[in-house]
Amino acid sequence: CRFYCLTFNFSVKIYRSITIIEKKVLFNTLFGLGAKFPLGEYLIFLTDCYNAESNMYYVPGVIVKHPDCLHSGIQFIQNYEEGRGALFACLSKYLFPFMIFYFAIRKYSMYKNKHSFWREVYFMFKGAIKYFLC
Repeated sequence: CRFYCLTFNFSVKIYRSITIIEKKVLFNTLFGLGAKFPLGEYLIFLTDCYNAESNMYYVPGVIVKHPDCLHSGIQFIQNYEEGRGALFACLSKYLFPFMIFYFAIRKYSMYKNKHSFWREVYFMFKGAIKYFLC
């Protein structure tokens, strides 16, 4: 399944940039630290590479471990929730509602002390709408 990678943390290391240039695969400038949506740039890039039929390989192992949980852990704040919704909308304009509900159900135990399930879903849909309006 092409969205199986949603369950992993990734580091992107590019060895053959010629293939990426030939297929015109670029990072989406709306996503990433300092951008409008603060997360998901690597996942969009990998999905674009997959859709362009680039050769991709998975090599297990930790390359970098960030001690700061703001950049390496799951955060449940409004800005990140909107970013997640935008990420899901970017990955699939048809499946994003299912992805939002799936994420909200799977991660409920992690955010239930901060806010409700419906608030989580609301923020992600808000982010998806913001993405579509960009």
